[in-house]
Amino acid sequence: MKTTTKNDSVSKVAKVRVLVLCGAAVAALALSACSTVKGAGQDLQDASDGVRDAITD
Repeated sequence: MKTTTKNDSVSKVAKVRVLVLCGAAVAALALSACSTVKGAGQDLQDASDGVRDAITD
């Protein structure tokens, strides 16, 4: 029969904390990427509007 020691419990808690922190980091990066892509799309739209205006003038 295997007995659980205090070190085993601490190790499991540490693993859970690392997984939670990694998940939070991934979520933060994903959310910031959405803003970046949206901003890049707006920049491209503004650039294409400028080119269109230059061509039609």
